[in-house]
Amino acid sequence: MKKSEFLQIIAIIRNNYNNFLFDDLKEALWFDLLKDLPDGAGLANVRRHIMTSKYPPTIADIRQQAEVNHYDQLRIQTAERFAEMERWKQEAVPLPEHLIPKSLTRGDDS
Repeated sequence: MKKSEFLQIIAIIRNNYNNFLFDDLKEALWFDLLKDLPDGAGLANVRRHIMTSKYPPTIADIRQQAEVNHYDQLRIQTAERFAEMERWKQEAVPLPEHLIPKSLTRGDDS
């Protein structure tokens, strides 16, 4: 997460939860604990939280959403990779006979 995204998150939380304050220490702590999130994930998670909860988000709320999103993203990427591998298998050209070791050819009893 970039610092600019984090500042947007703080602004969104401040504007939607009037009694939620960020001092310099709290801001530094939150950024330190959220900075490893993928770009865009923290902002999306805060927006989702605001739409579903009347209480301000905690660091754990924001991270938990990211972990769920990350799992879904990995699941989708894995399915796409398996589909790509299947396409490769279907499109593969057989190895020329002269390159196949004799020990691997069918009917070789030696």
